Amino acid sequence: MSNYTEPHKILSCLLSTARSIQTTINAEQGKKGVALGADDFLPIFIYVVANSEVENMEAISQYLWSLADPEELTGQLGYYLTVFCSSLEFIKNTSLEEMERKVTSKEIISDPNFLTQN
Repeated sequence: MSNYTEPHKILSCLLSTARSIQTTINAEQGKKGVALGADDFLPIFIYVVANSEVENMEAISQYLWSLADPEELTGQLGYYLTVFCSSLEFIKNTSLEEMERKVTSKEIISDPNFLTQN
């Protein structure tokens, strides 16, 4: 992602990452073409973002929202950019101890303070 400078190429990379996650999970579960729901996808995406070697992710996020063609931000690209930003916020606002405690996606998502933790 950091190798690209044009917003549409960064967005394509983001979409490719999301598709790779979907494909990998489907292959692991022996399913074909079944889309993960947001409750299952978001924790996996958070894990991928947290373990990636991409630097300056917040700057990339701000860059995309500022300079991407609004037409590109409709549909899937806009959705996955929102998921990317949500992942960054979660990582930024959740302590390591909390992440270690919340082992499964259901524990993370079912937490009533999930979206309001600081």
